[in-house]
Amino acid sequence: MADGEATFDIEENLTKVGVIPTLQARSRTLRNRLIQEALRIARKVPFDDVSIHEICAAAGCSTGAFYSRFPDKITLFKAVMIFAAAESGPMLESMVRSLPFEEILPKLMAKQVERFQKQETFFRSAFKVSLDSPEAWEPFRRNANSLAKAYLERVQSHPDIDQERVKPDRVL
Repeated sequence: MADGEATFDIEENLTKVGVIPTLQARSRTLRNRLIQEALRIARKVPFDDVSIHEICAAAGCSTGAFYSRFPDKITLFKAVMIFAAAESGPMLESMVRSLPFEEILPKLMAKQVERFQKQETFFRSAFKVSLDSPEAWEPFRRNANSLAKAYLERVQSHPDIDQERVKPDRVL
C-alpha cells in the first residue's frame, strides 16, 4: 500500500481495531510489512489455516515482534481489511471519476466481480471475521459510501440526466 491511497486515516483505524500504536518509523515499517504479508497470504489461503508463525516467517520477524504490535491474529486480520480497503477504495473511486459516464457501471461491476474472483479466499475470511466483529467491515462500508458520493456527483453533473429525478437521499 502506497502513501496517499487511503481516503481515511489508517493509523486511527488501526488503533480502533486494537492494533498497538507504533511510536517509531522502524516499528511502523515492520507492522506494515506484517499486515502486507498477511494480506498477500490471505488472498491465497483461508486466514484460519495460517499460523502466526507462518505470517512472521513471511515478514521476516519473530512472533515476539508480532505480539508487540498485535494482541492476536484476528486483530491482524482486521488491520489487513483496513489495508485492503485503502488499496481498493481509491482505485474504484478513480474509475467512477475518470471513465466516460456510460462505462462507469459496467466497468465498475466487472472490476468488482474480477476482484472477488481473484481474492475469493480473502473475502470469505473477511466476511467470516465481520460476522463476529461487524465493525471490521467499516473500511469497506466507507469505501461504498465514497463510491456512491462520487457516482452521485457524476450523475448530478451529467447534462442529459433530468436532475429533478435524482434523489441523493436515496443514494447516500
